[in-house]
Amino acid sequence: MTETNLTTVTGNETVSSEADSGWKEAIEIYFKQFLSFFFPTIYDEIDLKKGMERGLKKGYEFLDKELEKVVRKSESSKRFADKLIKVYLMSFFGL
Repeated sequence: MTETNLTTVTGNETVSSEADSGWKEAIEIYFKQFLSFFFPTIYDEIDLKKGMERGLKKGYEFLDKELEKVVRKSESSKRFADKLIKVYLMSFFGL
């Protein structure tokens, strides 16, 4: 697993991403179980088979490097997400 070491500044407090690296690693290892437990509706819409057919080894892909680029360009120091995951859906919601 590649560890990104981003730092978040909120007010007078600086929080390193290392503080939650255990949770991030657990989500990567148990991603399917994490989604099915916490977000069952979303999990039911993900098509892991389609992802594998399109070259994603597990049917999904973590895009930490892409997220890091976006965070660096952001004018805000406040972050709400540390993981970006590419999945394919069974149906298109028409968004």
